[in-house]
Amino acid sequence: MEQVLHGYCRTLDAARAVFVEQDGAKLDIDCDYSVCPHRSVCEIARQIGELTAQTETK
Repeated sequence: MEQVLHGYCRTLDAARAVFVEQDGAKLDIDCDYSVCPHRSVCEIARQIGELTAQTETK
């Protein structure tokens, strides 16, 4: 599965498209999601969290 997520990135201070590819149970994410200082308020991070939850339930 491959998805493109869109939203505003506070780190870049700009709109951003993030590519997410699922390889089995692992997600390959095209941003620094795991160490992002703005992750708690990031729309893209929220979408990644939803994908992660979906992946864990499968």
